[in-house]
Amino acid sequence: MELPVSGSALRVSQRQKVTKSSKVAPTFALPKAPLARIRQIVQIYGLAESALTGAEAGSRLGIHATEISRNGKFLVGVGLLTAGQKRSATDLGRRLSAALSAEDVREICLCWRAVVEATPFLTERITTLRVRGSMSRAKFLDHIASTSGEPSNSYQKTGTKAVLDLLVDSGLVRDLDDTISAVPESEMESLVQDDPVKDVVPEPREEPPDQDQSTASSSAVDRGNEVTSSPSLGRGIALPPIAINIQLHIPATEDYEIYKNLFRALRTELLEPRTE
Repeated sequence: MELPVSGSALRVSQRQKVTKSSKVAPTFALPKAPLARIRQIVQIYGLAESALTGAEAGSRLGIHATEISRNGKFLVGVGLLTAGQKRSATDLGRRLSAALSAEDVREICLCWRAVVEATPFLTERITTLRVRGSMSRAKFLDHIASTSGEPSNSYQKTGTKAVLDLLVDSGLVRDLDDTISAVPESEMESLVQDDPVKDVVPEPREEPPDQDQSTASSSAVDRGNEVTSSPSLGRGIALPPIAINIQLHIPATEDYEIYKNLFRALRTELLEPRTE
């Protein structure tokens, strides 16, 4: 015999069904640690010769395995780690790991840019900034949080900050005076084309090699005092002066001839060059 269901009980049952059906997975898995920790995890996997479990990676980094597993979905989602119980760094992950180990700022920037360009969620955040021009830091962090679909908690706040730091490190976003804006495309192109190391040119001690011989010769004459003032190894590079300290142990005696002969020998051997 089927018992009648009251109206209030039916409404509660319907609300429960709606709640269960509305619980969907986040649009994007945010990191659950600051970007500094994410970098360390990438380095651990990038330096490993074989795939690692979360416990093995945590042991090598000196942190609990749960911190590795919490960030696994993000790292897999952005293409830095492979999926599975045991994970390995992807080609991009190994490239980023090597750049982080070498502290190569330019290469790190390019790696993060590759991550952004391969992740639709991150590129959409850049598009939002380009359309709006700029956003306050607080509003942009709220924008990341709301579009990710992650529940509001401490991990969400940490993750949104890590994503912002990632975008800044990629050179695609500028964080200045509490204002977040997209970097102009012209500046981004210059980062890829220009090598910062080439821009650092030490002050030359001589004329550049592409000058004509007459100009180079006159410059050598002008620097004549510098070149001849002390011993050198060509190209006008002066050597530091050489100082030699000599200690004499003279026996106690009242014979003046001994001192006279000693100092005469010193003068002959040290001060007067031989003409052999």
